[in-house]
Amino acid sequence: MADESPMSILLAEDNLTNQKVARLMLGQLGYSVDLAVNGREAVDMVSRKGYDIVFMDIQMPVMDGLEAAAEIRRRIPDASSRPRLVAMTANAMAGDRDRCLNSGMDDYVPKPIRMEHLRGAIERALSGRSSGKVETPGSAVDPGVFESELISQMLPDDPSEASDLARQLGVSYFTEDAPARFERIVGAIRKGDTATAARESHSLKGASGTLGFQGVYQVCSTIEQAAKAGDIVAALRCAQRLAASIQAARFAFDEWLTTRFGVSRKPSRSGSSPAQR
Repeated sequence: MADESPMSILLAEDNLTNQKVARLMLGQLGYSVDLAVNGREAVDMVSRKGYDIVFMDIQMPVMDGLEAAAEIRRRIPDASSRPRLVAMTANAMAGDRDRCLNSGMDDYVPKPIRMEHLRGAIERALSGRSSGKVETPGSAVDPGVFESELISQMLPDDPSEASDLARQLGVSYFTEDAPARFERIVGAIRKGDTATAARESHSLKGASGTLGFQGVYQVCSTIEQAAKAGDIVAALRCAQRLAASIQAARFAFDEWLTTRFGVSRKPSRSGSSPAQR
């Protein structure tokens, strides 16, 4: 796709798993991607370099995506000189698209991140159109522990490359992203910091949905809703289920990895679950 339609792309995303998945998918379309880890960094990078399109997460530290979009529009009022701003959010609910577009975004794609959504956003950028009806990730909230089809569609055709990439995604999620988010979620709930608990559970929900870890996705969604409602008791009760959900996802992922590729994810040295750390 990039050979026929070259574009300079910036990804603004603070979640490690979503960074890797989005860059992988855009790479499979032939695009190299620059990365900003918060809204302020995205604004600064856009000011220094003429990007064609910016995929912008909504919930980021320092400056969120909607604030960043407004600042970019303020700094570059000429639409012909400004990159196309595409919102990315796991809050794929009715009205979210309008909220994003009314806040200065040019387009909207839902999370979990899907190849067809990124491709569609690029095609609309090339034609100058806004998004029409946006598909909500209904499959990402179906019951289950691990929907392997979601991660399978990200992998290259070469078996060796696919095996290596799958293991990398698993190691990144289970040894870096999920344990760190789990600790911050539980710590925030115990301190009564519902805003942080909601933000961290939202981020882990997005990463889990992207990789197909449906059980973790559902628990994080419940924690996020409880935290936003200020229900500390319900949030803590759900958080106590989160470690088990992550552990179940890890076992299911390892079984899939062994079955498909004849290898297993290399566990962390301690081999402990998030709750044991």
